[in-house]
Amino acid sequence: MSAHVRRSVSRHLRRSVRSWVFALVIGLVAAACVPTAPQIVDEQHSTPTPADVQPWRTSAQPISLETVAQVQPLGRLDQPDVVSTIMDVALSPDDTRLAALTNSQLVIWDLLTGETVLYSGRSDATQLFYAPDKTELYGMTPAGEGIVFDAQTGALADSFRGHDAYNGTAAFDRDNGWLALGGSNGVVKVWDPLERTSLATFDAHDGNIIALAFSPDGTRLATAAQQTVRLWDWRARQMIHEWDTNQSDIGLLAFGPGGDLLAAGVRNGAIIWNTDDGEQVYRLPLAPNGATRVLAFAPDGRALIGGSDSAGLHLWSLDDGALIASLPELEGSGLLARFSPDSTLLVTAGYGSTPSIWNLTAIEGNTLGRGPLPSTSTNLIDVYWTDDGRLLLLIDAQGPIYVLGIPEAAAGDS
Repeated sequence: MSAHVRRSVSRHLRRSVRSWVFALVIGLVAAACVPTAPQIVDEQHSTPTPADVQPWRTSAQPISLETVAQVQPLGRLDQPDVVSTIMDVALSPDDTRLAALTNSQLVIWDLLTGETVLYSGRSDATQLFYAPDKTELYGMTPAGEGIVFDAQTGALADSFRGHDAYNGTAAFDRDNGWLALGGSNGVVKVWDPLERTSLATFDAHDGNIIALAFSPDGTRLATAAQQTVRLWDWRARQMIHEWDTNQSDIGLLAFGPGGDLLAAGVRNGAIIWNTDDGEQVYRLPLAPNGATRVLAFAPDGRALIGGSDSAGLHLWSLDDGALIASLPELEGSGLLARFSPDSTLLVTAGYGSTPSIWNLTAIEGNTLGRGPLPSTSTNLIDVYWTDDGRLLLLIDAQGPIYVLGIPEAAAGDS
């Protein structure tokens, strides 16, 4: 039996004991802790499809350069009760379910059928994370309390005191299930929510933590406060590197897919360091407001995109740090950019901006090939690809989630 399997079995047994204990008291406290009782939707009586939404269609294959012309709406995910703006979403590890926090509820949808699986009270959670084994969901409240939801029923399963000075800054390692929380007091706490165990607590900075990021293998943690970025061996609570950005506003941190590069989005651009020797690799100029809103490496590690509402979006090559293309013509606020899992496509959107898809392999000068996405909304607040590339999820500011993909009929015609 592998170490991973032994660990999963051990966690399952401990979780079963905890569930049995909490089952004795959950009936007494559920009404006080959860605003509305969990509702599991009967598959034979699921939420009716609105009249303006077509029946759900399944995705036949990943969205790629070869199939992108066949991208069509597969369906729409709607909230089962009072409709409101979605605060946060979490994809299950196998990409088959999507969970979301609204103003009043936790809602889970099945991405294979489009059906609402369940909805329940959100217990003041405003941030949401899916457990690696898909059995639980972890919510964080603004006050620093961790809320554990049963992912099969939506019931409140447990809670833990995550951070006494929590300021809303968090990073989640999806593979290991580790959750890092930053505080206004400069303290970082790393949790294993499945075990309800605090793994590390350390003074990362003197002031307010403003950004956190796990390395791809989860062994290192990048932290930012004021104008300083630090890299940690978080289990040993030892600092590996420290960098002064000479910028008072650090917006984002992002690791490259191999973990050997770390980028910081700052007011005048982006800075990239080598995480092994600590040397600066590139300083990429961009103004105004630099890369404080968007900062992401392409999954293949060959490009970086960064930008802000006022600066637009800019794509750089990581082979030489050269600017590949500028996308300043995008309009609206809250600009978004997401690479496809195979790094050949880029989706951009925003509030007031028409969602577009860009061909990253068709570059002429500083221009990319661009096409519109089939969407009924120009008021998007977030966009997600599933890891397998089959689905694009467009989160509308008014509440609905539009799902795009390659339906079976279109795939057969290609």
